[in-house]
Amino acid sequence: MPQQIIIEQINLLDLPSMPLAQRNNFPAIPCVYFVVSAESQVAYVGRTTNLKTRWVSHHRYEEIKLMQNTSVAWIEVTDVDTLPEIEQLIIDYFNPPLNGKMTAIVNQVSAISISPDRVDKAFDRVELIVGQAFDEVKSRFEKLKNKNAALEKENRKLKDTVKQLTAIINNLSE
Repeated sequence: MPQQIIIEQINLLDLPSMPLAQRNNFPAIPCVYFVVSAESQVAYVGRTTNLKTRWVSHHRYEEIKLMQNTSVAWIEVTDVDTLPEIEQLIIDYFNPPLNGKMTAIVNQVSAISISPDRVDKAFDRVELIVGQAFDEVKSRFEKLKNKNAALEKENRKLKDTVKQLTAIINNLSE
């Protein structure tokens, strides 16, 4: 029977966890893991087939260790083929800030770790981030272009009005 995880019922306090400082003692298990702040907030969610080796050289370790009293909690996942799906569902539910949804576009792109087994996912994410940024810039450009066109039209009207008033004043002064 497949493992069933009800995301809405995840209680971080009920999960096995250890302080980040003890990462060398993490179990060698496949899991979805949570980086939990001192305030018990989910800061990051990831997946791995081996929690212990993942944290030996985690791409976000230097950034995360700056957070005080951080711990890592985990849910062991027996079917490693389901790790990506479970991870994504948990990310969507918790919306952790370090998973890129709340960081600047530049930080999102630079934070992507491109390991050989994740190249496609990384490029898809870069394409999505850059695409969203391009769409936003394009939308702002179009709005400014339309605003500029309206201002130019208004400017032409004002120039015409000034010419008409100048002509009237000249006629009155003759």
